[in-house]
Amino acid sequence: MSDHHEGGCLCGDIRYQFSGPPQGVYHCHCTVCRRASAGAFVTWVGVDAENACLTQGAVKIHASSEDGRRGFCPTCGAQISFFFESEPGTLYFTVGTLDDADVVAPEGHAHTGETVRWLHIDDGLPEYAANPPEIE
Repeated sequence: MSDHHEGGCLCGDIRYQFSGPPQGVYHCHCTVCRRASAGAFVTWVGVDAENACLTQGAVKIHASSEDGRRGFCPTCGAQISFFFESEPGTLYFTVGTLDDADVVAPEGHAHTGETVRWLHIDDGLPEYAANPPEIE
Protein backbone atom coordinates (compact mmCIF):
# COMPACT_ATOMS: atom_id res chain seq x y z
CA MET A 1 0.00 0.00 0.00
CA SER A 2 1.44 3.37 -0.98
CA ASP A 3 1.57 6.20 1.52
CA HIS A 4 -0.58 8.70 -0.40
CA HIS A 5 -4.23 8.18 -1.33
CA GLU A 6 -6.85 10.29 -3.05
CA GLY A 7 -10.57 10.08 -3.60
CA GLY A 8 -13.68 12.04 -4.40
CA CYS A 9 -17.41 12.06 -4.91
CA LEU A 10 -19.48 10.91 -7.88
CA CYS A 11 -19.78 14.32 -9.55
CA GLY A 12 -16.17 15.37 -8.91
CA ASP A 13 -16.95 18.49 -6.85
CA ILE A 14 -15.31 17.01 -3.73
CA ARG A 15 -11.74 15.71 -3.68
CA TYR A 16 -9.70 14.59 -0.69
CA GLN A 17 -6.37 13.03 0.13
CA PHE A 18 -4.68 11.31 3.04
CA SER A 19 -1.33 9.76 3.78
CA GLY A 20 -0.17 7.09 6.14
CA PRO A 21 -1.48 3.66 7.00
CA PRO A 22 -5.17 3.01 7.63
CA GLN A 23 -6.37 2.86 11.24
CA GLY A 24 -8.95 0.19 10.56
CA VAL A 25 -11.07 -0.81 7.57
CA TYR A 26 -14.54 -2.08 8.46
CA HIS A 27 -17.86 -2.84 6.87
CA CYS A 28 -20.46 -1.08 9.02
CA HIS A 29 -23.93 -2.59 9.13
CA CYS A 30 -25.58 -0.05 11.46
CA THR A 31 -28.94 1.35 10.48
CA VAL A 32 -27.60 4.90 10.20
CA CYS A 33 -24.79 3.89 7.80
CA ARG A 34 -27.23 1.85 5.73
CA ARG A 35 -29.63 4.77 5.39
CA ALA A 36 -26.87 7.29 4.69
CA SER A 37 -25.34 5.10 1.99
CA ALA A 38 -28.56 3.55 0.63
CA GLY A 39 -26.83 0.18 0.79
CA ALA A 40 -26.79 -2.96 2.92
CA PHE A 41 -23.57 -1.71 4.59
CA VAL A 42 -20.82 0.83 4.00
CA THR A 43 -17.07 0.24 4.17
CA TRP A 44 -14.95 2.81 6.03
CA VAL A 45 -11.22 3.40 6.23
CA GLY A 46 -9.99 5.25 9.30
CA VAL A 47 -7.02 7.60 8.92
CA ASP A 48 -5.05 9.99 11.08
CA ALA A 49 -7.01 13.25 10.82
CA GLU A 50 -3.78 15.28 10.80
CA ASN A 51 -2.76 13.55 7.57
CA ALA A 52 -6.06 14.07 5.72
CA CYS A 53 -7.61 17.05 3.98
CA LEU A 54 -10.09 18.16 1.37
CA THR A 55 -8.29 19.34 -1.75
CA GLN A 56 -11.38 20.54 -3.61
CA GLY A 57 -14.85 21.64 -2.55
CA ALA A 58 -16.51 21.50 0.84
CA VAL A 59 -18.59 18.73 2.34
CA LYS A 60 -21.92 19.38 3.99
CA ILE A 61 -21.83 18.05 7.56
CA HIS A 62 -24.80 16.18 9.00
CA ALA A 63 -25.01 15.29 12.71
CA SER A 64 -26.32 11.74 12.28
CA SER A 65 -26.09 10.92 15.99
CA GLU A 66 -25.12 12.59 19.24
CA ASP A 67 -21.44 11.88 18.54
CA GLY A 68 -21.28 11.17 14.79
CA ARG A 69 -20.79 13.66 11.97
CA ARG A 70 -21.09 12.69 8.30
CA GLY A 71 -19.72 14.63 5.36
CA PHE A 72 -21.65 14.56 2.08
CA CYS A 73 -21.18 16.21 -1.29
CA PRO A 74 -23.84 18.94 -1.45
CA THR A 75 -24.17 18.46 -5.22
CA CYS A 76 -24.39 14.69 -5.81
CA GLY A 77 -25.10 13.53 -2.24
CA ALA A 78 -22.22 11.05 -2.07
CA GLN A 79 -21.24 10.20 1.50
CA ILE A 80 -17.54 11.03 1.82
CA SER A 81 -16.51 11.12 5.46
CA PHE A 82 -17.39 10.43 9.06
CA PHE A 83 -15.93 11.38 12.41
CA PHE A 84 -16.80 11.01 16.06
CA GLU A 85 -16.79 14.25 18.09
CA SER A 86 -15.29 12.15 20.91
CA GLU A 87 -12.49 10.88 18.63
CA PRO A 88 -11.12 14.00 16.87
CA GLY A 89 -7.83 12.34 15.89
CA THR A 90 -9.43 9.91 13.44
CA LEU A 91 -11.31 10.66 10.24
CA TYR A 92 -13.11 7.98 8.25
CA PHE A 93 -13.57 7.95 4.48
CA THR A 94 -15.92 5.73 2.52
CA VAL A 95 -13.76 3.17 0.73
CA GLY A 96 -16.00 3.38 -2.33
CA THR A 97 -14.92 6.99 -2.90
CA LEU A 98 -11.20 6.16 -3.07
CA ASP A 99 -9.72 6.49 -6.55
CA ASP A 100 -8.30 2.99 -6.00
CA ALA A 101 -10.50 1.12 -3.52
CA ASP A 102 -8.25 -1.93 -3.87
CA VAL A 103 -5.50 -0.27 -1.79
CA VAL A 104 -7.29 -1.23 1.45
CA ALA A 105 -8.75 -4.53 2.58
CA PRO A 106 -11.58 -4.90 5.10
CA GLU A 107 -10.56 -6.17 8.53
CA GLY A 108 -14.01 -7.00 9.86
CA HIS A 109 -17.70 -6.21 10.22
CA ALA A 110 -19.10 -3.69 12.72
CA HIS A 111 -22.63 -3.50 14.13
CA THR A 112 -23.55 -6.96 12.90
CA GLY A 113 -26.45 -6.93 15.33
CA GLU A 114 -28.13 -4.60 12.83
CA THR A 115 -27.31 -6.53 9.64
CA VAL A 116 -30.24 -6.96 7.27
CA ARG A 117 -31.55 -10.54 7.55
CA TRP A 118 -31.06 -11.37 3.88
CA LEU A 119 -27.32 -10.58 3.93
CA HIS A 120 -25.19 -13.60 4.81
CA ILE A 121 -21.70 -12.78 6.05
CA ASP A 122 -19.38 -15.65 5.21
CA ASP A 123 -16.04 -14.00 4.40
CA GLY A 124 -14.35 -15.20 7.59
CA LEU A 125 -13.63 -11.69 8.86
CA PRO A 126 -14.23 -10.89 12.56
CA GLU A 127 -17.74 -9.73 13.41
CA TYR A 128 -18.56 -7.21 16.14
CA ALA A 129 -22.06 -6.58 17.49
CA ALA A 130 -21.11 -2.89 17.94
CA ASN A 131 -17.89 -1.01 17.11
CA PRO A 132 -14.63 -2.96 16.93
CA PRO A 133 -12.50 -2.57 20.11
CA GLU A 134 -10.12 -0.01 18.57
CA ILE A 135 -13.03 2.32 17.70
CA GLU A 136 -14.84 2.20 21.05
